[in-house]
Amino acid sequence: MPDKTIQYTSIHRNVKYPRMELKTGKLVLILPHGYREETTLIKRHSGWIQNKMDFIERVMTQSRELNLNANSHVNGFKCSVARLVRNYAGHLGVDVKNIFFRKMRTKWASCSSEGNLTINPILRLLPKKYISYVIFHEVAHRLQKRHNGDFYGILKRKFADPAGLEEKLFAYWFLAHRTEQAKS
Repeated sequence: MPDKTIQYTSIHRNVKYPRMELKTGKLVLILPHGYREETTLIKRHSGWIQNKMDFIERVMTQSRELNLNANSHVNGFKCSVARLVRNYAGHLGVDVKNIFFRKMRTKWASCSSEGNLTINPILRLLPKKYISYVIFHEVAHRLQKRHNGDFYGILKRKFADPAGLEEKLFAYWFLAHRTEQAKS
């Protein structure tokens, strides 16, 4: 990476392989105990790191132009989510067991292998099309667990530009968390 020193934090954990995270815009190395090859790891993945940092900078800039739906009520949101889940599960021919609402630090929602959906309540602050996309995305995991070509083929049946929606969701993520921090 020319002319740039990459700032990072290292965390040693009981893991087998090193990994890198850029969820907050800051590079964090999660390393096995005793691992001392941080510089080599960063050099080997410098292109990936720069691409991710550029992406994060782009979506943070986008987030400054977005607005949240601050008037959304939790109960109405829960009813809307339940309706969307029933609709999308029927459309895709899958079963969803339970819907849980829980604040999550890194995700809008998730789908367990047992068929339970967990929805982050801050999703309610987004425009409806993004809520619909997130719910469809999670229900689609009942057909395909991994984010692979088959999975994105399922998403494209309903949403023409999943990649564009995902990028905008990152922008909303930064906006929602900036707003949450301002309240604290």
